Amino acid sequence: MTGTLLREAWRAGDEVELLPEKLRLRVRGVQSGGKATERSAAGQRTAVNLAGIEHTAVKRGMVLAPRDDFARRIE
Repeated sequence: MTGTLLREAWRAGDEVELLPEKLRLRVRGVQSGGKATERSAAGQRTAVNLAGIEHTAVKRGMVLAPRDDFARRIE
């Protein structure tokens, strides 16, 4: 999955949620600038390799968020 991080930072091993499907996944790896990196920060173009989902299931417009972050914000 690729995009620009709006906030937060991603690292391998982070637990995340793919919205709107509410799928709980794990970050397997992170790339920024076309190179593997340990961490990607807000504002950077980032590619995230996700465990627990086929790449064909990820569609344009989906959002990756910290696990349960979205649910906490609407309560």
